Amino acid sequence: MGSEVASLDGERKPDSRPAPQTEKQDGTTAAPAAPSGGLAGGRGGRLGGGLGGMAVRAKAVVGAADAPAERAADATADRVMRRLDQRSPSTSPAAGLIPDSTTPIGVPGPVQERVSRQTMPPPEPEPAPEPESPAGEPVVTDQVQQHLDDTRGRGSMLPDALRTEMENAFRRPFDDVRIHDDSTADQAARDLNALAFTIGSDIYFRAGAYAPSTPSGKRLLVHELAHVAQQRPSLGRAVVRRSSTAVPAGQQGPIWKAPAGVDPQGEIDVGDKTLHLAKVVFPDWKAKVVGKNFGRRRGKRPETQQRSIWDKEHLGHVEQEVGRHLAELTGRPANAPDLVAKSGTNKQWDYYIGSAGKIAERVVRPLWTKGERRYRRFDVDHRRDVQLFADEEPASAYDNINNLWLFESELNRKAGRTMSMAMDEQIEKFMKNARPYLKPAPYASTVQKSFKVTFAEAVSSGEDVASEDHSWTSAELRSPALVAGLKALTAAEHKKIAGTPNTLMLFSSSYGGRHQKAEIDDKGNVAAGEWERRPRKDVTFTATHIDFKDPGAGGTAAKVGGITGRAKSNAGQFDPMTFTVDLMGLPGLRYAASVTNLALRDKIPRYKPLSPINFADLAFDVHDGLVGRGVILPESSLLKGLEVAMVLEGGNLAVEALLAGGDLNLPGPFKVMGGHLALSAGTQGIVVAGRVDFEIEKLATGFIAAGSSSKAGEPSFALEGELNFDTKMFTKARLGLSYRDSRWGVRGELEVGPNKISGIRRAAAKVSVDDETVSAAGEFETSLKGVERGALGFAYDPATGMAITGEILIGKGIPGIKGGRLNATVAQTPAGDWSLAGAVTAEPDIPGLTGTIGGTYADGAFLAEADLAYERGLAKGRLKAGLTNRTLDEAGLPAGPADKDGALVAYGEGVVTLAVTPWLQGTVGLRLSPKGEIEVTGKVAMPPRFTVFEERAVEREILAIGIDLPIVGVAVAGQRIGVFATIKGGVTVSAGFGPGQLRDVALEVTYSPDRPDDTTVKGTGTFAVPAQAGLRVQVNGGLGVGIPVVSATAGVSIHGEVGVAGEASAAAALNWTPRTGIVLDARGEIFVEPKFKFGVDAFVDVSADLWLTEIELYHRTWKLAAFEYGSNLRFGLAFPLHYASDQPFALSFDQIQWTYPQLNPPDLLGGLMKQLVG
Repeated sequence: MGSEVASLDGERKPDSRPAPQTEKQDGTTAAPAAPSGGLAGGRGGRLGGGLGGMAVRAKAVVGAADAPAERAADATADRVMRRLDQRSPSTSPAAGLIPDSTTPIGVPGPVQERVSRQTMPPPEPEPAPEPESPAGEPVVTDQVQQHLDDTRGRGSMLPDALRTEMENAFRRPFDDVRIHDDSTADQAARDLNALAFTIGSDIYFRAGAYAPSTPSGKRLLVHELAHVAQQRPSLGRAVVRRSSTAVPAGQQGPIWKAPAGVDPQGEIDVGDKTLHLAKVVFPDWKAKVVGKNFGRRRGKRPETQQRSIWDKEHLGHVEQEVGRHLAELTGRPANAPDLVAKSGTNKQWDYYIGSAGKIAERVVRPLWTKGERRYRRFDVDHRRDVQLFADEEPASAYDNINNLWLFESELNRKAGRTMSMAMDEQIEKFMKNARPYLKPAPYASTVQKSFKVTFAEAVSSGEDVASEDHSWTSAELRSPALVAGLKALTAAEHKKIAGTPNTLMLFSSSYGGRHQKAEIDDKGNVAAGEWERRPRKDVTFTATHIDFKDPGAGGTAAKVGGITGRAKSNAGQFDPMTFTVDLMGLPGLRYAASVTNLALRDKIPRYKPLSPINFADLAFDVHDGLVGRGVILPESSLLKGLEVAMVLEGGNLAVEALLAGGDLNLPGPFKVMGGHLALSAGTQGIVVAGRVDFEIEKLATGFIAAGSSSKAGEPSFALEGELNFDTKMFTKARLGLSYRDSRWGVRGELEVGPNKISGIRRAAAKVSVDDETVSAAGEFETSLKGVERGALGFAYDPATGMAITGEILIGKGIPGIKGGRLNATVAQTPAGDWSLAGAVTAEPDIPGLTGTIGGTYADGAFLAEADLAYERGLAKGRLKAGLTNRTLDEAGLPAGPADKDGALVAYGEGVVTLAVTPWLQGTVGLRLSPKGEIEVTGKVAMPPRFTVFEERAVEREILAIGIDLPIVGVAVAGQRIGVFATIKGGVTVSAGFGPGQLRDVALEVTYSPDRPDDTTVKGTGTFAVPAQAGLRVQVNGGLGVGIPVVSATAGVSIHGEVGVAGEASAAAALNWTPRTGIVLDARGEIFVEPKFKFGVDAFVDVSADLWLTEIELYHRTWKLAAFEYGSNLRFGLAFPLHYASDQPFALSFDQIQWTYPQLNPPDLLGGLMKQLVG
């Protein structure tokens, strides 16, 4: 950048020197800044702006047809039309990358942004114009002014083909040009008596005048585009276009080199973070001295010492030359402490007072050109600027005497901004070409901040051509031309600057400089109240007290008094301050003194539009009050961390900074695509020019530029711009954006119409921007039937970027749902369309179901389901339940796309255990109806058998007999004793039943938990009762004797059995209702025709008890073989089967019908006894 801001001691231009109008390349004309030549050259520091944005006048004015700006626009239009006429239609650029010149056509323009116009032909009757300004220019009415302020930037863009043609012809971009040809534009043009007029980048046409397809219409458009070029800085941007065809992924990579014919040439390596560009366009004088192969500093500009290095190198020989030269002029010794001289013209002189060394401190940076041809101020400048050295290079690489010279202040200070813009725009142009081919693809702002960028060479823009009068080299500073600007004082002049007992001469610097006088009364009091300095600009200084002590003849260099005063800003740009400066005597001048400024830095003012000022030095000038240079440290969140250079001098607080888009602290989602803001300010306010483009990836693009107040130079920092959202998504996509008073503002509302986002019928949202992010709050209507509205918003994650979010509270109007939530994100589909998609959670409102349903919503299709527990009434189990707006198949499951009417329906199926009775349980299918009701229907899966009742046994004696039979006679002790037998026996019948079981049951159930009384169970099965029955014949015999001493035992065990075991079963039809339960009725029978099978064992044992011993009298045992007896003996039983679910199962003996053989026990026993005794 320009290496130096205005210095303090003596680097100020005399007040009376004429201020010629200087036409600057940035489209403004300016009177050179008075003594300071502050950074914002030009009245109000204009760098462009809008109608009504003048620094002084409240109303915009319309340029006359013969004004210089009109003549310049006509000349430019003539050149462009000739260029267009030379081109054949077939040479129009093809799609893809278009090479373009980097040299824009510069069109000089006026300091104030005027409305340029084309005068209507005389025959056309016009309404009477408004009263003209004193300059003969019509003043814009308040009504027109308001309309123009409201419509800036809102017209139509030039058609692509026409814009391409004009950009190639002008060699500059017109992407921000807006055309206005509606009825209000027509009325404004009529009010101005114009066919067309231009404000900034907005061109307004009278009805029918915008006709670029006709020769006259094209000529008019070209003329107005020339005014566009006049009213904004010439940034040297080339036009680059790409075809809309995306680069195949296979052709993307980390390295890209611009093909031949594509401007700018260069190569980028994303992996190494390097970018090498072939060239950059610099002002002519700078391009000649920077050399080749230089870089671009990424970080903060370092502190530099060029001024002290320059002074140290040259002060010694300059002091010698000054002493020699003044000795020749005055005849005084070269080492005299009170030498005097002057420089300048008769209109205003700068005085030099003191020793040769003191005077040399000012002459080392002279205020005149070589050969004393003219007055000029110079800065100590780096030939190759600090910003062209890599960050890692040491200070000695740029801060050395071989890289320093003196260069004219105005051009030097403008060059830094121009060079920085040129380099950044070259990077932006290259990255627009490169990004489609890069993977990863960094933004231009990222490259500017973190890549090592180098340039092969700088080429001249053809502008700001410098002559030898614009510089001093080290060698030239040693030539006699240096001191030729110092002139001797006449006797009258010497007497004048010495003062008188009634006049105190006050000088601004210890070496002299400019002076001011104050009256001294007879008592020695200085009349401070009569000395009030009102500078040319805004800062007012009033001396409230001047103290002076006469040093006596010969003067002194010591302190002789002080000045107390108050400085304030008429426009209120900084806080008033009261201060005191010391007065130091000047040797040889009794009634003269100079001011010192040692304590002023403790009185640092605050610059209200931005923030505190950090002055490197702050001084007091006897003509201009406070003067100084330093930086503003913005407190605004947008500018925080930046340093803005400023100069306070000549009563004008001049601020200038070139802010790259990447340097701004934009909200997180904003990704800077490129651009700059040129910030300048004076005591009248802040002026902003330029534009920064950004995007919210895949969602919106936007820009910020000067706000209306900043264009007008009002006391505030304000930006305005736009947020343009994707029109594939939004019906109303353009929002106004502003930044004022450190706060972001958004005008307008986003709207989404039908068929824009799948899943959203329509939506509207208000957008807000803060220092960190972009947010939105609104409502949307979904395509889901039964869901009225949802909430729409933005969400920003630094890792994933920006997203549009939606939230729907579901429940009311949806069958089977108590409540739930859809959290969705608007995402881009692979086809490039937009769709609302996200996660769904819902709580069912179906009795018996417990749990939460989860699912998704995408492309308008709603699907949520879960495996839930179910328990109600007879049923218990699990159900896979769901909710959807998709069409259902025959099985009741979602299979098709989203239904056109968007209705949400419930569906689901599962398996439950159905407990019809405590012993009759089976599994059956469960279905969720579209109305959200549970139905149990279908065949029940049953176990192989159910036990209806447990086994039960019964026994009955059906026959009993008793017979006495004689057996033997036995003699005991000579006495015969009779032994007889008693035979007893009978027939017993026994039976056992159970367990009773239902087997092979097949049931069909229709059951609704919501309507339990309508439940029915129908089915078939086998009711089986295993049964056993037996007939037992038992014969037992006993012996008896007649005397007690003899005992006889005889036994006959005759046993026979016949039995049947089987199963009584019957087919049973089951019918069940909640009212009747289950009733089973059947009859079972079991029969068998066996033969009895007997086994016989018999014995006789007679013994006598003889008191002392027992003797066996008789014993005999018979073992008989088994034998069968009888035939055709039918035995069996029949019994009823009956079960009622509300009654216990009971089967009594009386209910059994027996069938058994008729047995004759005497015959049976008689035959047996014969065998026993025989």
